[in-house]
Amino acid sequence: MPKFRTPKNDRAKYVYRDAYGTIVEVLNPGEDGVSEDHIRHLHALDDDERRAANRDSYYGLYHFDQANDEGEDIASDRQLDLADYTADSETRFFAKVKSAAIKIAWQRLLPQQRELVMKLLKKRTMVSIAAEEGVSETAIRNRLAKIQNKFKIFL
Repeated sequence: MPKFRTPKNDRAKYVYRDAYGTIVEVLNPGEDGVSEDHIRHLHALDDDERRAANRDSYYGLYHFDQANDEGEDIASDRQLDLADYTADSETRFFAKVKSAAIKIAWQRLLPQQRELVMKLLKKRTMVSIAAEEGVSETAIRNRLAKIQNKFKIFL
C-alpha cells in the first residue's frame, strides 16, 4: 500500500517517492511532455492501489478455498487469521489459569515435560502413557516428581 499518497487538494503535480518516503522526482504538467491527463492517471493508479490494499487488509489476501497450481498447498495454512488456536489443549488450559507464576513455571519446563503433563490433564493413566512411550510406570512417576519439584522451587 502506498504510504505516501498525495492529498486530493494537492494533485496538480505528481510526486514519486521511494519506499522510505524520500522524494525521487516531481512531475509537473507541461514539463518534459507530461500533461494533466498523465498526472490524473498516475493519481488514479495510486488511489486504486490504496483501495486494493485496504480491501486486502480487511478481507485477507487469500480466499479460504484457494490453493496453488499443484493443489498441494492448503490455504488454511496460510490464512493465520482463520486458525483455531482454541483447539490446542495447552492454549485452552492456560486461558483458564490466572496465576502468572504458574505460567512462568510452565514455560521453564522442557517440551517433553509439558507434553507429559498435558497427557495427564487429558485424563490418561500413567500405565497407558508408559506403554505409549515404551518405558515403565516408575519412569513416568519419576518424571512427574521432577516436574513437581520444578513447580515447588519456582512457586
